[in-house]
Order: sequence, then structure tokens, then C-alpha cells
Amino acid sequence: MNTRIEIMNFHQDAALESWQKNNYVGTLFMSVGAGKTFCFLKSLYLLLDKGLLNKGDTVRFFAETVVRKITLFQDEIPKFEDIYDKNPVNDFNIEFLCYQARVKKSKAEFDCYDEVDVSATKRYHKHILKSTASYKLGLTSSINATSIVFKDKVHEALHDQVYQSDEDTRKKLITDYITKGQLLEVLLPTVYDYPFEQAIKDGVLSPIETYIIQHPLNAKRRYLKAFKNSKFYSTEKQQYTYLDDQRQDFSKPVAYRSKMARLAVNMLYDLKSKAHIYKFLKKHLKGKTLIFGIRKKLLRSVTDNVLDSDNFEELLTKFGNDEITEIASSMLIRRGLSVYKTENAVFMSYYSTWDDFLQKAARIARYEEGKTTKLFVFVTQDTFEEDWIKSISQVKNYKGEVIKEIDLNIKQVIYSPMILMKNFKLEL
Repeated sequence: MNTRIEIMNFHQDAALESWQKNNYVGTLFMSVGAGKTFCFLKSLYLLLDKGLLNKGDTVRFFAETVVRKITLFQDEIPKFEDIYDKNPVNDFNIEFLCYQARVKKSKAEFDCYDEVDVSATKRYHKHILKSTASYKLGLTSSINATSIVFKDKVHEALHDQVYQSDEDTRKKLITDYITKGQLLEVLLPTVYDYPFEQAIKDGVLSPIETYIIQHPLNAKRRYLKAFKNSKFYSTEKQQYTYLDDQRQDFSKPVAYRSKMARLAVNMLYDLKSKAHIYKFLKKHLKGKTLIFGIRKKLLRSVTDNVLDSDNFEELLTKFGNDEITEIASSMLIRRGLSVYKTENAVFMSYYSTWDDFLQKAARIARYEEGKTTKLFVFVTQDTFEEDWIKSISQVKNYKGEVIKEIDLNIKQVIYSPMILMKNFKLEL
């Protein structure tokens, strides 16, 4: 296996062989860019060749958002047709469905669940639980860590409880006793594992370099209201210090301290000092850039090209045609969508887990000849964000125990005043 395509084909075929051995039911845990969607398309013809599906049969494809429909039908299926000279759209009736939507009663022999770790929740699991399909395929690139912990410990009694209990009992089981990972392993057990970091080592993805942008809270400019209806304004430093002190004041009620913690985190989402730093940083970036943030207000302060449901296709088309060189997204670009010919991803806001970080970084990490993916992560000093940058380099189980360390390949740590200097250079 010398070439990238040979490696991908090997893992796709091995994954489907494991799925077949498990009676055509199970989840493929495979890196972004390793060909999970091709596994789905190949599985259709595997079942067809075995006489388990017929041409024209209805196949249901579940996804998190309707955005995934664009990549499936306009990007991946045409590529599959070019490579294998097979047209799944003509050969099968592929129904695209969202987890969030109410699904009309429809029968299908085969259901596929994209990013199945999203579906294995109290809200979305019903699509899997109520499915009458004989063949079920789960696809995910960031499986919940608890499923790794419980993979070999889910027993038949738990399986029977989930499937055979009345609805009220089932809801209580899932709410009170069953973790997300346990539920996933009951409904669609993991049958193949090819993680993100191994895909990078194998050259299936472009290599990744991470740059940490450290910056202090602004202690000079007073633009934050001290209180909701206050006439007084405070600096970022003053506001955060007050909220953090209140959060750690154990003489206060728990609910109050929790509220102060939320306000402190929300404050970090909107820091104007981040916008100021990015405007200088982008002068040093080569190629196109995808910007991630929690608040659209912050994103709109650095670019006019902020994605929303109304302009989504228009901006992505312009970006793909090189008419614009940067776009920003809060939630729309998260899973399933790839943004090609893009070298840089800038993370302006706090993110909580390695999975969340990975899903966003992976939007630009798919392989392109000669490309190195560069991730620029803003970290506000002496705040929650310092804890976050540590947490995204670790995978933890439901007990909070570290079960895997992730190498972010940190190339350079940059203190923000350096970016403002005329002689500043990135080590690209």
C-alpha cells in the first residue's frame, strides 16, 4: 500500500468486510477524508450483489443538517460515478433525512446514519430505535469516548431493556442510566476503527500545523457595560476579573456561581480585542482562510462574508471560485462539508472538546497535493481558554480520565503584540 488511494481503498474495503461479518449492522469510526461516504455508496452495491437489495429499493440517509445534502448529491456521488462507473441515484431511491426533522413513516431495507455519534442522543436516537431496516450502517469520525470505554461491557440485558421496554421506561433508562456511548454500542456497535491521527500519518489527510495566538484581555478600552442597564463601562480585564472572582466565591449559591461562569465564557465569545488581532494576523496569511467563532457579531466585525442559511450557497460558490478569500462560520460549517483549496482555519472562540475542534479543523484538512493545513487558535491569557487548549489535546472518558493524548503539532506560539510589529514573520 504505497499510494494514498490504495490506503483509502484498503480501509474502506476492510471496514465493509467487518460490517458484513456483523450481519450488516454497525458503525464505521473513520477519519475525515478516509471515504466514509464512499463506504456507504459501496455498501449499496455490496448488498445488491448479495441479493439483499434490489435496484430501485428505497435507502434512507440520515444527516445532522440539510447542508450535508449538497455535498452528498453534488460532490461525492458524482465523484463515485466517475471512479466506479456506477450511478447510485439511478440505481436506488436515496431519501435524504435530517435527524432534527419529523420523519414520515417510510419503510426501507437499508438505513445509513451519517455522524452517528450525533444521532445517539436522547432526542435523535428514536430514528435508529424505531427503524425496521434489516441493514444499518453508522458513519462517524469523532465517536464519543464513552463508547470506547463501554464497547466490551454492553451486555444482552441492556440491549433487551432498550428495545423491549415500554416507551416511558425506555426514556427513563436512556435519561438516567445509559450514557451516549453505551446507547451507540447497543444500537450500532463500532465494527471498524481508523482514527484521524493515523490518517494524517498515512498521508490520507494533508499534514496539520497549529499556531497558538496568545493575547491578554484589554485593560485600557472601556466598552463593556458593567451591568445590563448600567451607565458605567469597564475594560475586558475588569469585567472578566469580576465575573471570575464571583464564580469562585463559595459563599455564594451554586446557581449564582454557575451563572457567573456562563457570563464569563459568553464574554470571551465577543472580545473586540480578538477582532483587532485577527485584522493584523490576516496580513501574514497566505491563501484562503476559514474563520470559526461562536458569535456572528464578532465574525461580522472581521469580515463581510459570514455564512448564514440565506447566503450559504452563494458565498461558498464565490469562495470556491476564488472571488473571495475568507469566509466565517458559527455553526453552519461543522460536519460533513468540505471546503477545498483552503490553507488556513482561524479559531477565534472557545471550543470545549477535541471532537468539536477536530470537526471544524477537518473542514479544510482533506488531502490536496502539496498543501499543509494551518490552524490558528486564539487563546486569551488567564481565562478559561487556557484550560480549553489543554483539553482539546486529550480524549477523556465519562469519568474525566484521559484515555488518549492528541498531538496538535504546535509549530509556533505567538504573543499577540508580535503580530502588530512591522518585522513580524510567521514560521510557515
